[in-house]
Amino acid sequence: MAQYDFNFVPAKVPDKALDWRTYTQEPYLLDEATARALAERVGQEEVFVSASFQVNVRACRPKEEWPLMFHASIKRRDREVLTDRSAFQQIKNELFGERFEAMELYPSRDRVLDQANQYHLWVPAEEGPWLDVGGLWRIRSRFRWASGSCGCRGCVRRRPVGVRWPSGSMAGVATTARRGPRTGGCSRK
Repeated sequence: MAQYDFNFVPAKVPDKALDWRTYTQEPYLLDEATARALAERVGQEEVFVSASFQVNVRACRPKEEWPLMFHASIKRRDREVLTDRSAFQQIKNELFGERFEAMELYPSRDRVLDQANQYHLWVPAEEGPWLDVGGLWRIRSRFRWASGSCGCRGCVRRRPVGVRWPSGSMAGVATTARRGPRTGGCSRK
């Protein structure tokens, strides 16, 4: 993760992004009412930049019964894909604090907007746990675990947080996870 810079500073929303007419043109082509609403929302955002990332943050309440939250829209400044989950964790820690939890949503297929390498986190305004998921599976460790070639305990590999596996070395882990661990045949047992 050393390739990323997490030293964020406040920045200004560009004037063009605050002009509703921007959103009636290519590539947006929104109607006037929607364009005005979007420009107003963008005007409510705070922007933070580092050499690696731009994060736009706005306060929101997705549902009336939910707590006040911050919506963080994250993108790499070089517009490339961001797949390192520890980078999202570090961004959340830097901008909101280590004791805050965040959520990323993977929407139903009909709600997917996949036109940019842009990612979204929702962070409650108060620190601590807020959504009762994952508690039964919480294992506190400074290591991430991945099954080895056969999936048995003897073949499990680990890496310290923030250290990336060499490209391609994790191939097949998702396939192994879907079909379950193999039984028998391991020379390391």
